[in-house]
Amino acid sequence: MKVSAYISKFLTLGVIFLPLAAQTLRVDFNANATTQSGWQSLSSGNSDLGDSWSKNFTGGVSLDVDAIGSVTLDNRDRSNNGGGGEALMWRDFLFASGSFSSRPGSGLRLAFTGLQPNAEYPIKIWAYDASSTGGRAADWSGGGSKVQRLTFTSRPATLTDNVITLNVVTNSAGAVTLKGIVSVTSPSSSHNVFINGLEIGAPIATDGPNDLVLSRLIVAKAATIGSAVGSFTTTDPTPGDTFTYSLREGEGSSDNGFFEIIGNILRVDRDLSALVGGAILSVRVRTTDAAGAFSEEVFNIEVVNDSDNDGLDDDWELL
Repeated sequence: MKVSAYISKFLTLGVIFLPLAAQTLRVDFNANATTQSGWQSLSSGNSDLGDSWSKNFTGGVSLDVDAIGSVTLDNRDRSNNGGGGEALMWRDFLFASGSFSSRPGSGLRLAFTGLQPNAEYPIKIWAYDASSTGGRAADWSGGGSKVQRLTFTSRPATLTDNVITLNVVTNSAGAVTLKGIVSVTSPSSSHNVFINGLEIGAPIATDGPNDLVLSRLIVAKAATIGSAVGSFTTTDPTPGDTFTYSLREGEGSSDNGFFEIIGNILRVDRDLSALVGGAILSVRVRTTDAAGAFSEEVFNIEVVNDSDNDGLDDDWELL
């Protein structure tokens, strides 16, 4: 789908989800004003989402970092952290102060918003502190990913060192939450949960539904129960795939009760005569393919004064 078409589609919903570049976002967690070239900074001074360590990044993604358990958010600047060409990213970091082996389950929570809904992303996390020896270890997970243990014992030279990758799936609102907690396997008696840098990669292509269209976005207030509003069509990369459609709860589902879906047809399921012409009804619909993969869309349907059901408002027609 072209970017212009993508924008036009979601402007009607009051939300824009843009297709993202190969590197969606790189975040350098800072204790000072030094940021790695090509990365965006995050520090305790950022509070876009209401508290420290929260920011709305260029490109539309937002991140809010919070402490888990009896720890505090703290940072350090280490000029001897190494890192080669990415040394400025490695230099400083955020850590969960107090994430000791004696406090299992404590650590960091990273809440992302502004990503594509129901999409899979690879997220890389880097951690190192030259002054923290003894095998610091954190378990990272979230978004349906397998738990990954992040530990460091030697000074990094490149971005292939001291890194894990989580493959996460966002929810229908384009949000996902990660957590890094004290590892269940041989954690240090001192602080264990660190993060120097983070990268969100491009969404991973899937063979599930990637677009849903309703053929008609108006309904006559005189329409009787059972009247067809329009038909659904799904775009899916699997040739010959089949789909089922259902109304779903969530953002944009406030008027689902006015309708029902039979097959791929949206039909009126309630008397609409009391509604005012020009009213907008919002419905949330899921399309599911034969393998169980799904996508959800919100549709805004306008109620019109159309007594003869010809698609034209009676107030516009000549008598």
